[in-house]
Amino acid sequence: MAGPDPSNPPANGGIRTGFRFAFRPQAFVMVAAGAAVFYAAQGAVVGFVHSYWSSSYRVVTFEMQEWRPNDGTPYVAGRFVDPPGDSPFHLAGAIVGGKRVLDEVPTVAFEPGATVPVW
Repeated sequence: MAGPDPSNPPANGGIRTGFRFAFRPQAFVMVAAGAAVFYAAQGAVVGFVHSYWSSSYRVVTFEMQEWRPNDGTPYVAGRFVDPPGDSPFHLAGAIVGGKRVLDEVPTVAFEPGATVPVW
């Protein structure tokens, strides 16, 4: 094994320092594989939660009553049509193309008295 070149001593008194960048193409493959495994595992966890606890979820009808601008974070105030009936409930809103819509479902426009299924 060859040692350091004695004709070219380090300037700082014997310690060689520095950073060498070496391109390793397998890093791209490892990052891509890690991302694929992450998204697959995330989907598996969500699927398990929904399948295991699906009996505890229920779909209720939400009646939109009022649009509230709320200084930058608008929301839709309303109530559940099914029992308990008068409990207040809010869904996040957004303004898309000058239209008031639900943030989670931008295809549903705000309209007082309109109903939306909520899971």
